[in-house]
Amino acid sequence: MSNAHAYRKRQIVGLLLIAAVLLGIALLRAPAHTIFPQGWWHVW
Repeated sequence: MSNAHAYRKRQIVGLLLIAAVLLGIALLRAPAHTIFPQGWWHVW
């Protein structure tokens, strides 16, 4: 595996990790009724 390929793989993993952390923070800060509107389980 070349050095450039390893760098690219670490870059992608890092960006995905940052995106996951930001999503987690956004979900924790949002009110529950915004994430799960009333009757959301009837959609399935």
